[in-house]
Amino acid sequence: SRVDDNSATSMGGNVAMYVRTQLSGISIGNGISRYGGGIAKIWDGCKTGDCSSVVADVTVRNNRAEIDGGGIYCAKTTKIIVSNSTILQNIATKKGGGIMLESQTITNMSTVRIAENVAGVGGGIALITNETAVLVAEKDTVTIEHNLGNTKGGGLYLHQGTGTRDLDWGSGRILITNVHIKLNTAKEDGGGLFVSTDVTIRDDPEILQFDNTIELSGIKVFNNSADRDG
Repeated sequence: SRVDDNSATSMGGNVAMYVRTQLSGISIGNGISRYGGGIAKIWDGCKTGDCSSVVADVTVRNNRAEIDGGGIYCAKTTKIIVSNSTILQNIATKKGGGIMLESQTITNMSTVRIAENVAGVGGGIALITNETAVLVAEKDTVTIEHNLGNTKGGGLYLHQGTGTRDLDWGSGRILITNVHIKLNTAKEDGGGLFVSTDVTIRDDPEILQFDNTIELSGIKVFNNSADRDG
């Protein structure tokens, strides 16, 4: 099945999810929107229980966001599970060519390839928050590769703060686990990974304990390049 060639003026060029939703065994392509050219998770739609939307066995390809989240855009406080899927060749003018994650998002991934996406920052993934946000990957199954950041963060761009300036820090925390970042490129800084605040690396992360920190565990970053630094 295919969901192709659709557009939206605001969010979710091909698919907009306002409630708990499951997408399985489809291809989502050639969508255009301001946020989430392919998919936008806008609201969880429930106050109790597991509100996560599921994207399984899905290819998200050749979508475009005029602002953020070329392939997938996850709005504030949403939860999403992505498995056995490919996020490929999507474009965002500003942030998150493959995936854009905002404040208080919880994202779980297993067997996911995020490749050949392009954005101003965060060619593969951009995560920008002034509150706690979590991206947990099943060990050795999630790869961010061959993405391009036109300025910073070819593979992964992490900004913990209240605004868009790199040093405008808030009180949030970010936890990232078990992601392989390789063969990405940034035209300025951070070919593989760009972070905007203090980083804590732990072998076995527990509950986030520190404000203004980005905590990384099980991350492998190799064979990336940047034209300036990192």
